[in-house]
Amino acid sequence: ADTLAAYSRAMNLLKMVKGGASFEQMAADSSEDKSAKDNKGRLGYVTAMLPDGYYELEKVIYDSKPGDIRIARSNAGYHIVKVNAFRPARGEIEVAHILFRKGDNEMKNAEQKNRVDSLHATLKRGADWEEACKRFS
Repeated sequence: ADTLAAYSRAMNLLKMVKGGASFEQMAADSSEDKSAKDNKGRLGYVTAMLPDGYYELEKVIYDSKPGDIRIARSNAGYHIVKVNAFRPARGEIEVAHILFRKGDNEMKNAEQKNRVDSLHATLKRGADWEEACKRFS
């Protein structure tokens, strides 16, 4: 019964927004998310892999175009979602690293810090990364 009431309320608000009511004002006045009073429903940019229980919400977001207003269900309840804009993915970054494990005692930690500082200085002077990896790994 509670789920049906929440769904009916969400559908009514969706109909009002699609009929021309201000999404932002409806969010501020009607959302059960307390932050919506101040942010008018704006969550900012989100990235994939929302927490467990929010798959349908995530799917609605990523299947929408800017300007779309749709409804989605999550573990929290029903969401009326307005996609404001898309931003291109920031991409993947390929990285490499050399690990110096922390020691069991302060003397070992001091030795490791000296090794890290030495390597850092060597690389800043223009040493070859691959050679540094061989030498310090």
